[in-house]
Amino acid sequence: NIQETVDPRQVLEEFKTVPFAQWNTRALVAWMEVVVGMPQYIGTVRQHVTSGHAMLALNNSDLEKRLGIPNPFHRRRLRLTIEEFRNHSPGFPHPQAADINHN
Repeated sequence: NIQETVDPRQVLEEFKTVPFAQWNTRALVAWMEVVVGMPQYIGTVRQHVTSGHAMLALNNSDLEKRLGIPNPFHRRRLRLTIEEFRNHSPGFPHPQAADINHN
């Protein structure tokens, strides 16, 4: 199974007007790499998360057990970034995880 090499920023550009809940796995994988900055979890996201709606429904236990994110700080960062995107308006620039106040 050869996967096409696509610039994740290009994928995010394609989805900038699509509500996060409607994103597909391809967009979520790009988001994990570019926005969240956690490419080490791309494989489990690709395997277990089929839509933005499914990503929005994940709780702390799901992040640890289903996505295999053992680090509590990584889970917190991902949860906070998910919450930021839950309320994000399509068409506006996506916030970067580094720009989100996690306090």
